[in-house]
Amino acid sequence: MKEVNKVKLKKVWLAVLLNLIFPGAGYIYLGRRKYFAFMLFAVIILAGINRYFINPSIIHPSTLFEAVISVIFSIAFGFDAYTETKAYNAEVMTKK
Repeated sequence: MKEVNKVKLKKVWLAVLLNLIFPGAGYIYLGRRKYFAFMLFAVIILAGINRYFINPSIIHPSTLFEAVISVIFSIAFGFDAYTETKAYNAEVMTKK
C-alpha cells in the first residue's frame, strides 16, 4: 500500500490574525520559532530603551508616537505573516 504524505496547509488568515494580536505568534503557528525569538527580543529591547529614556510617571508626547509605531509594527507583522504563510504553503505543495 502506498502512503500519501498528508501535510496540512497553514491558514493565511490565522497566521495574519495571530501576528496582529501578538507580534510573532503567527511565526510559532508556522513553525518558524527563530523569527518569533528575534521579534520577541526586539520588542523587549525597544520597550526597555523606551522606558529607560522616558519617565513613565508623566504623560509624554511619545505616548502617541508609541501608539502609531505599534500600529505600524502590527501591520508589518501581519503582512509578513501573509507572505511567510504563502511561501510555506508553496513549499509544502512542491514537496507533495
